Amino acid sequence: MKRRFKLSVILLAFCTLSTSYAQVNTIKPTERDDTIKQLGSLMHSNYVFPKVGETTKLSLLDDLAAGKFNEYSDKEAFAQALTNALRKITNDKHLRVRKNVVGGPAPSAEEIIDQRINDYAKFRQRNHGISQVKKLDNNIGYLELRGFAPMEMGKASIDAAMKLLSTSDALIIDLRRNGGGSPEMVQYLCSYFMDEHKLLNRIYWRPNDSYREFWTIDTVGGDKMPDTPVYILTSAKTFSAAEGFSYHMQAHNRATIVGETTLGGAHPGRVFEINDNFNVFIPLGRSENAITKTNWEGVGVIPQIKVEASVTYDRAIELATKDAINVRESSSKKYKLASIKLKSLIKSTALSLKEDSLESVTPQFMIDMSHIAHDMTMVEHEINILGYETMMLQKMPKVAVLIFKFNVQKFPHSANNYDSLGSGWMALKRFKEAKESFAKGLQLVDKNNVPLTEEIQANLTLAGDKLKNS
Repeated sequence: MKRRFKLSVILLAFCTLSTSYAQVNTIKPTERDDTIKQLGSLMHSNYVFPKVGETTKLSLLDDLAAGKFNEYSDKEAFAQALTNALRKITNDKHLRVRKNVVGGPAPSAEEIIDQRINDYAKFRQRNHGISQVKKLDNNIGYLELRGFAPMEMGKASIDAAMKLLSTSDALIIDLRRNGGGSPEMVQYLCSYFMDEHKLLNRIYWRPNDSYREFWTIDTVGGDKMPDTPVYILTSAKTFSAAEGFSYHMQAHNRATIVGETTLGGAHPGRVFEINDNFNVFIPLGRSENAITKTNWEGVGVIPQIKVEASVTYDRAIELATKDAINVRESSSKKYKLASIKLKSLIKSTALSLKEDSLESVTPQFMIDMSHIAHDMTMVEHEINILGYETMMLQKMPKVAVLIFKFNVQKFPHSANNYDSLGSGWMALKRFKEAKESFAKGLQLVDKNNVPLTEEIQANLTLAGDKLKNS
């Protein structure tokens, strides 16, 4: 008896849940008609192309009068039918009608909070769209992005990924499973691969009848890679913002697209509530690339190298490997040539300083040194060592001061660089300049770095004493 009783309770609960679900997922004829009318009004008032929005409204009303949606009583099936109707009229793949998650009356405050918590947890679990970051054989960097997160959420993660990849000889960015996201993040990631201030794109927004321009950002949170060969992997599922990144990089000749033609959605927008039962994503803007003066709407991004999805990755590896080898060979030649130029620059500058003042030769030295440091990819520490070698081993303190000044110019927030420049001025017995350099270094030093703080303070005191007694 007990087992039969328990089974009866379970069956009763199941039937109750099934009935409840059916009620929530069922739409009444009056609700269906209201949804069609409200959807038409939203399209007419908001769709990026006003005439198309008006045509869509009239078409939906005609379908309503003809009873074309009368067969639908299931909310999900009805939402899909409306989506299909919208896309047939507009050919816009961004348009989509969805059943509200809660359904029925407006969600409570607790339900809204729970949904936000759930959305935030999903974002964290998806690592703000960054699925994989790794170094492959032949020093090829690999970044798989499955979404372009909002800047306030994803910037730190993108910067961390790009710092790991910055030493790559070639880079693969995999967008085959990327459905889009933030245009601001597209702008930011593009900026990593372009060192000039360039107009990428502009978006026309219907709500305020205005354009917003997206330029590359001059300063990013890592090292820019303007010369690194980039391959972008695409598929027939690559969509929206992922297409925008691919399209802009391709148009500016900063990437080779490998894979399949993308889905073809270039119109950004937002979600509108139709009623308690449904919502719709409506495009409010249209993109216009600065180079092509058009976009990828309806046609997709067409790869330079078209291959099936199953061989896209292997084909990109093959191409990136060849590029990486060429980059290393070219870098080696460039480094050797720059090394010869550096020795010549130091020697010729030392000779000219016998007749000219330090100040007069500084501007040209900075220009020449900038080109050499770029070709040798010299970092702050290497430039600092070069300065001390020139001062102590080659006995050329004036040239050393120029090198230290270049390091300060290139890395102006380094306390250690100002300390080194002060040491150079001390070697020239120019104690006033030395005191100023040490004082600047003391302002910049991290107070938790006790050894460096004490060293700069001692040097500042010594320079002050020398200045008084000179």
